[in-house]
Amino acid sequence: MIGLLTAASHSTAMQRYVWDQRGPTAIGVPQPGDPLIAGNFMVLVEQPGQPEVKRIEDGYGLIASQQVVAELLTALESGKSYRWRARDVEVEVSMAATDYASPLGTVHFDEPPRHYRPAGQPRRDLRNVEASKIVLLTEPEVIGDEIPRDGFAAFCDTVMTTVDTELAGAARAGGELVVRVELAPERPLYVQAAVNGGLAGEVVRPLVDRLNGLAAPPVRDHVIAFEMHFTLRRR
Repeated sequence: MIGLLTAASHSTAMQRYVWDQRGPTAIGVPQPGDPLIAGNFMVLVEQPGQPEVKRIEDGYGLIASQQVVAELLTALESGKSYRWRARDVEVEVSMAATDYASPLGTVHFDEPPRHYRPAGQPRRDLRNVEASKIVLLTEPEVIGDEIPRDGFAAFCDTVMTTVDTELAGAARAGGELVVRVELAPERPLYVQAAVNGGLAGEVVRPLVDRLNGLAAPPVRDHVIAFEMHFTLRRR
């Protein structure tokens, strides 16, 4: 028997589980009509006879022949998907993912992350930077569950204003500043920053310290992460 973790919509499902060898422990509030169609784990059982697919808590059990198991593992090891029929069910297993690369590292997604660009004209009150985009590294639905929309927008506004204020006296030769923000349950706010040219490292460190000292919205169950991209205005 082989257990495989699958990157499904674990954080957005209405009923979720944390797997423990003593049994599954439910977290979140189960609701009827859960539309979750992907599992958080897959158990692959090699067994002769008719292939089957069985739902096991929030995962799946796949019973397949030795040949199918061997072909499936070979496909996954090479990064390819594999499809076969189990009774009247078409089964496809894949390791497909989307990589989002930034100066602060690469993040792996099952779907491309959401990008938001500030609407309308550039903010007149930002004199030293221009906010170019916000990249959500956590699903918008999860952010909405943890932080009210107005509260999230207000916190983003605070980050923008703080960045602009802290860079008021810094020498800038253009370039881009990326600020990654992470909020987690029972953990202090964690901020990182990276610059693509035009700003000295000794300027970035105090900026990060200042951002880490901000009052952040509390979160209860999930880690919330996002990046804010700024264009540095020349000075």
